[in-house]
Amino acid sequence: MSSLKLISLYICVVFLSLIGVVHSTYELHPEIHGYVKQYKEVATWDEAKKICENEGAILASPVDAQLLKYMKSVITKNNHTTPHFIGLKSKLDEKASFVSQEGVLLEDMPEALDLVEQLDLRNGGCLSMDGYSIRVVQCWTRLPYICYKGNVTEDDVTTTEIPTTTGDPEDCNTGYYFRPTTESYYKFYDDSHAANWEEAKSTCVADGGYLAIPNTYTEARIMKFIAYPLGAYSWAFVYIGIRDLTGNNIWSSVRGESIKSLYNNFDPKKSRGSCAVLRHDGLLEQYSCYDKLPFICEKNNLGQCSG
Repeated sequence: MSSLKLISLYICVVFLSLIGVVHSTYELHPEIHGYVKQYKEVATWDEAKKICENEGAILASPVDAQLLKYMKSVITKNNHTTPHFIGLKSKLDEKASFVSQEGVLLEDMPEALDLVEQLDLRNGGCLSMDGYSIRVVQCWTRLPYICYKGNVTEDDVTTTEIPTTTGDPEDCNTGYYFRPTTESYYKFYDDSHAANWEEAKSTCVADGGYLAIPNTYTEARIMKFIAYPLGAYSWAFVYIGIRDLTGNNIWSSVRGESIKSLYNNFDPKKSRGSCAVLRHDGLLEQYSCYDKLPFICEKNNLGQCSG
């Protein structure tokens, strides 16, 4: 019996020691609802992801304003700005730009989007972040990184339930993808389906939707990354659902909304027609309604699936 007691006592000591190790390596930050650990030892993106996963964590991404603020503070501590890997990687098979370990698209991280410097996949398939910008890097680059254990409590640091999001569900296999930030579905018709503005409008209506409308700056940024996901593209303009129907410079959406209530950052130096297009830089431009261009359709609900 005494031997069993000694063994039990030894197991308890080891267990408590392990808990102490977890607390000493992962720091609790209530403002981001989880624990974090910074690795200054460099690794490739895949190595970093694996190390985090082995600890019940994920490779941290700036999925919201609080995490972005925290990650910037860690990266810039003591005036250092060494880039760190973040948990976003390209997902070309899903026609998305970059998606985090939680399943959140970069397009749905409005605060992070403001830091994006370039998204040219010719420069790599992973993202890094310093204190000022987010940029594409090769996944085999070796960089520091941050592991994140979300949705945990002070009393439960060894069992981590990582929160997930819906990600990018498709509407009935029709090619429409959901963006949680705007609660809308979007489908991009690239240059292989180029159409004039009226044809584009009709295609969207036939889908049960409408030519996409940038109601806000954030939605315009999301639409930009949908239309220009790779940084390298063969089109310069994309039709959207805004037009001057009367020719009297009275612009409105295909749903009758006044341009004053919508994102309306037009390039003042460009005025070549009565239809609005979205450019790769996020600006709108007055353009001809008759050219054949790519376009974006939008839906506000899933609709009904047949079969």
